[in-house]
Amino acid sequence: MSDVWKEITADASAFEGLTKEAGKELSGLIRTVNGINKEIYGFESHLSELKKSRDRYLFDLIPSQMREIGLDKVEVDGNKISLSTFVSGTMPKDPLQKAAALQHLTISVVLILSRMML
Repeated sequence: MSDVWKEITADASAFEGLTKEAGKELSGLIRTVNGINKEIYGFESHLSELKKSRDRYLFDLIPSQMREIGLDKVEVDGNKISLSTFVSGTMPKDPLQKAAALQHLTISVVLILSRMML
């Protein structure tokens, strides 16, 4: 039991210079940074939703409408849009799965290139 009291006494001495005002100021700073972090998270979430919405227009709605009309290129307000094949993907984080995915992609590319050369 005496070891616990020595530790508590040592910890308590670290706060000898702490005043109510300094403690309030410190807790205020911590609350402020927590509020800023919440705002950042909110903005990041909103930005993510905006990007999803933009991508839906760019990769789904606009190309679908262009195909329906029979256009492969269009210019609106100086912005040129043309249909092209788009492929997207991510690599696995697990090193073994990543190595297997790279090997699969390498073999696939070789097969595609060899078919094109025939």
